[in-house]
Amino acid sequence: MKIWHYPARSPRLELLDADDLPVAALHSNLRELAVINRWLGGYRISELALKSIQPHFQYHTFIDIGCGGGDTLHRLLPLIPQEVQIEGWDLKADCLVFARNNFDHRRIQWRLGDFREAVRERPPGVLFHASLFFHHFKDDEIVAFVQEITAAGHGLLINELERHRFARQSIALITQLWPGASHLVRHDAPLSVERSFVRHDWELLLAQVPNIRFSIDYRWAFRHQICIWPNLPTV
Repeated sequence: MKIWHYPARSPRLELLDADDLPVAALHSNLRELAVINRWLGGYRISELALKSIQPHFQYHTFIDIGCGGGDTLHRLLPLIPQEVQIEGWDLKADCLVFARNNFDHRRIQWRLGDFREAVRERPPGVLFHASLFFHHFKDDEIVAFVQEITAAGHGLLINELERHRFARQSIALITQLWPGASHLVRHDAPLSVERSFVRHDWELLLAQVPNIRFSIDYRWAFRHQICIWPNLPTV
């Protein structure tokens, strides 16, 4: 482990994961996350991932899991072929209210529920996308999610943070100096970095999933771009 990486993922929970989060606080946080993604290049990683997987995996449906406020999915629209069905899934109804009010589009279907319902219901060929999603879960849950997705013949794009000391201190300073930033973003933004991953974490996690192919690329600023697709036999 390099000295500028935290040695292990933090077990502390983010305020965003609370079931009783006030709607006003949640919507304020979703607006702040959109600003962070725009100014710190978060959208770019998902755009690059979508381009990177195209030679390896053909898809009929694109699903953004844990879509939050819908800003990332809306940003990806121009890169998704017109014939592809597009859905945004989230467990929080209030997130989908925000998404419909701020990032709605005729091509997007907003769905309330667990994304695993889509894994089980759809024929092979769904491309799932998860931005800043997996750091909310434990390692064994992540392995189970990836295995369920790929075993069903689906692909997965991951846009996640790197567990880097400088990244944590930088985002903490940015949110502290940000006029009007909420307590939620000031608490959760640095904690998100502490809960996230280094490349070796991903290598160990994905090594536990059979019959997949994947690529891991480091992207600015302090992000990992991961493309995963099933290792299907050639005909």
